[in-house]
Amino acid sequence: MDSVCKESGETHMTKEEYLRALKAKLRGCPAEFVNDICDAFESHFNEGIENGQSEAEIIENLGTVDEVAENIRMMNPEIMGCSQKEDEFRDSLDSLSSSLSSTIRSVSSLVSDSVNTALKNIEAYTNDDHSADSEGTVDVRPGTTLRIRGTRKGALDVFLEQGSRLEYQFRPTRSLFSSTLATLKVINEERNLTFEADDSAHLYIKVPEEIEEIRISLLSGDVQANGITLRCLEGKTMSGDWELDDCEIRSLSLDTKSGDIDIDTTRSDFIELSTYNGDFSLKRSTGNVEAKTASGDIDVREHRAERVRFEAISGDIDASLVCPQIELTTVSGDVDLRSDGRIESINVLSTSGDICARIGDTDYTADLRTLSGDLSNGTDLRRFKRSSKEWIVGEGLASVYLKTTSGDIDLH
Repeated sequence: MDSVCKESGETHMTKEEYLRALKAKLRGCPAEFVNDICDAFESHFNEGIENGQSEAEIIENLGTVDEVAENIRMMNPEIMGCSQKEDEFRDSLDSLSSSLSSTIRSVSSLVSDSVNTALKNIEAYTNDDHSADSEGTVDVRPGTTLRIRGTRKGALDVFLEQGSRLEYQFRPTRSLFSSTLATLKVINEERNLTFEADDSAHLYIKVPEEIEEIRISLLSGDVQANGITLRCLEGKTMSGDWELDDCEIRSLSLDTKSGDIDIDTTRSDFIELSTYNGDFSLKRSTGNVEAKTASGDIDVREHRAERVRFEAISGDIDASLVCPQIELTTVSGDVDLRSDGRIESINVLSTSGDICARIGDTDYTADLRTLSGDLSNGTDLRRFKRSSKEWIVGEGLASVYLKTTSGDIDLH
C-alpha cells in the first residue's frame, strides 16, 4: 500500500512497490536483464538507506518509474526492440549518462560502469554465451555440510534438487553493471563443502543423501529447492525469494530482509521464518512454526503441527490449521483463522484489525474482547454466566482468547 506524507498529503511508493512497478514496465525483456536492473536499483536503495535517506527521498532522486523505464529503453535498444542505430544509441547513452548522473547522485559510478559495459557489448543479452559455464561432480562423505555463499557483487540464484551424487552446473549471467563474468570457487574439506560465487550467476546443485545440512548466505538472489531431504536447512539473504516444494527437512530456518517465502508440501519438525518486508505462504505442510514479518501477509493452508506462532506488524494473517496450540498476532492487519481438529489453546491478538475465527472443536471456553468493535457469535453456544463476553462449548476444557482494540470479532 502506498504511504501518505502527513504534511503534504502526497502519496509515496515504497521501495518494493517501485521495484515491482519497474519490473512490470520491463515485461517482455529477458529475465536475466530484468533481474540485473532490479538488483542494481535494490542495491542503490540499500546504500541510500544506510546513508540515512528515506525511501521517498531515494525515489524522488531516481525519478518516476516511467522516466526510469524510458531511460532503460534508450540505453538498451536491442533488448527493448527499438530500431535505434548504433551511433544514435551511443548518443543516447551519452545523454543518459549525463542525465542519470545528475539525478542519481550516489550511484554515478554505477551509471558510468553500466554505460561503458553497454558500449562494449550492445548484444550482451541477445546472444547465448556459455563459454564461462562450469560443471562437475564432487565426492562427499556422509554427514557433509554444504555451504553456498554469494558475495556483495551481483545476485546468485540457487536451484536445489535431490540426486544420487553431488553434481553442479554454474552459469554466469551477463550484467550491464559488471564488465566481467562470475567465477565459482569450490572448496571440499573433510565434511565441509563450500560453493562461493563472486558475481551474478545461476547455480544448479543435485543434493545426494550424504549431504545432511545446507547453509546458504546471499546478499541478493532467489533460492528454489525441490524434493530434497535434509536434517537442517539454514538460509539468510538480504534480498531474494525462497521457494520450497515437496521437501523433507527436519529443521528449517529462513531469513530474508526483503523477499517472499513460499513453502509447499514440505515435512519438517520445526520451521523458523523471518522477513522484514515480504509475504509468507505455507501450504499442505507439517511442522511446528515460528514466523515473523514486519511488513507482509501470512497465508497458511492445510498446515499440521503441534504448535504455531505467527506474528505480523503490518499485514494480514489468513490461516487454515490442524494444530492444538495456536498463537496469532498482528498490529494493523486482520486475522482469519480456520481451526480443525482438537485444540488446547488459541490466542489471537490484533490492535486495529478484525478477527474472524472458525473453530471445529466442540470443547472450549471462548473469551472475546474488543474495546470499540462489534462481537458476533455465529455458533450455537450457550453463554457462560460469569461474563457477557465469554462462551462455553462442551466441558470448556480448551481455551480460546480473541482480543482486538478497535476491530470486530466474529466467532463461528
